[in-house]
Amino acid sequence: MIDIKLMGPDDQAELDALHEKYYKDDFEPTAFDSNFISSFVIRDKNKRLVMGGGVRPIAETILVTDKSVNPHVLGDALLEALAFSKHTCRLYRIDFLHAFVKDEAYAKHLIKHGFSPRCQALYMSV
Repeated sequence: MIDIKLMGPDDQAELDALHEKYYKDDFEPTAFDSNFISSFVIRDKNKRLVMGGGVRPIAETILVTDKSVNPHVLGDALLEALAFSKHTCRLYRIDFLHAFVKDEAYAKHLIKHGFSPRCQALYMSV
């Protein structure tokens, strides 16, 4: 039997210990009390922490582009779109801006302008 509850102030330390033990080489520790909509922990019947996590808002920029326009103009437009998107994220205190791309050349262009590759992206309609 497992039990899920909202994360409390003492739970973060336990999650930090799990991060140090299992994930320190994979990603930075996560502060679940910062910019999360909700954070939770799951414990087993012996009250042992099994898992903790949270839901945070993320931003995604979606662009529809006229591919017949001069590539230099498109590049300038992309930089304007990125600046606008970053400003919007800061305004709403969203930590990460995402762009999901299928075109490898476009992905390289985005990386050149500040994006970082991340793990495989999955989504679910809710």
